[in-house]
Amino acid sequence: MFILRNIIISPMNIMKKNDYILKNMMKINKYDKLFLFFNYSKENKNKNNKSDIDYNDKNNIKKTEKTDNSTTVDDLEIDKFSKLAAEWWNPNGVMKSLHSIHPIRMAYIRQMLCSHFDKDPFEAYPLKGLNILDAGCGVGLATESLARLGCNVTGIDASKTNVKIAETHCKLDPFFNLEDNIIKPPKYIATSPETLALSSSIKEQYDAVISLEVIEHVSDVELFTKSCCDLVKDNGCLIMSTINRTVKSYLLAIIAAEYMFNIVPQNTHEYDKFINPQELTMLLNHNELDIIDITGFKYNIFKQDWSFSKNDYDINYILTGIKQENTLSEPDYSSSSSISSSEIQM
Repeated sequence: MFILRNIIISPMNIMKKNDYILKNMMKINKYDKLFLFFNYSKENKNKNNKSDIDYNDKNNIKKTEKTDNSTTVDDLEIDKFSKLAAEWWNPNGVMKSLHSIHPIRMAYIRQMLCSHFDKDPFEAYPLKGLNILDAGCGVGLATESLARLGCNVTGIDASKTNVKIAETHCKLDPFFNLEDNIIKPPKYIATSPETLALSSSIKEQYDAVISLEVIEHVSDVELFTKSCCDLVKDNGCLIMSTINRTVKSYLLAIIAAEYMFNIVPQNTHEYDKFINPQELTMLLNHNELDIIDITGFKYNIFKQDWSFSKNDYDINYILTGIKQENTLSEPDYSSSSSISSSEIQM
């Protein structure tokens, strides 16, 4: 509470200047359109950098509005992260926060996959033999870590720039270029989950699909979750991490992280794209996934480290779902006996 109170005190002082905004923040729901308290207009931007897109300009946003339901790709988001791609692998750069949360996310993924597939998490390559998809892989931060755990991993991203940097980084990594290395380097494809799911060249699904901090940047959440679920084998795993939609997440993940402490680049997140665990669970259940775990992540700003929480999902959280197994089999018409209801497993 001490940490939270000290982080919130400055935004709260700002909000007191505008009672109307403060009152409406207490009524946050799915359709809230909360605007930042700070006016970062075009005039405040560097006039010499004319190539930068102004993400506060509604004219730019209109260009990326969805015209149909066939894609989850938000062109504005892709352009935004493509421009950050060159800095992505720098642990002290603009993506520093992603590097800081990465170890705890990988620890969670390792434990959940080993538990579900009955593998020893203490082995050198505990995920060996599994085929895993990293949906929205960026420049391959999690993808490479998954490959080092022994699995066959494919990373997909809608940004060709991200994929190119991911491939280059992998080629320069000595670990993936050893002659006697039993670990296969990750494979990268510039595509989206829905395109991959519909591809006639894909003959089978994956043992697990991983998607980390991606769903809050897509244009069609329902299509994205459906596509990810379609790519999971029966009895396979889907692991997703994202940001909850709460007053606390708005204050800390946007106001504090982006505008007070510069932990992440400004305009990284849009509040109304955040999704809460109940909504995400409902979407995954609708696509035949059973949620077996939801875990929150808590950040200690003084120690600058992350920890797990089983009762605090107010900001960052991660969940695991298992694809329901299709146990219905085709009836044997060669047999003269009829099939009773007790012989059909539901």
